Amino acid sequence: MMFVIPLTILQVSLILLCLVSLVNNKGKSRGNKIVWSVIIVCISLIGPMLYYFLGWEKMETSNISTKSD
Repeated sequence: MMFVIPLTILQVSLILLCLVSLVNNKGKSRGNKIVWSVIIVCISLIGPMLYYFLGWEKMETSNISTKSD
């Protein structure tokens, strides 16, 4: 019973991390994002792990110039 709260916090944190990453990823199409979001939310603890190992891609970075004058 004492592990319920930490596991719940871990599960919610993983889900939020994956959903934020998914929303910010410009490399995925809208359809893929919908499918992955359903997988992440509906399959609880295994869904975020599946996204991390199978769906997580390098996110496109913005073209911010870091020139020093």
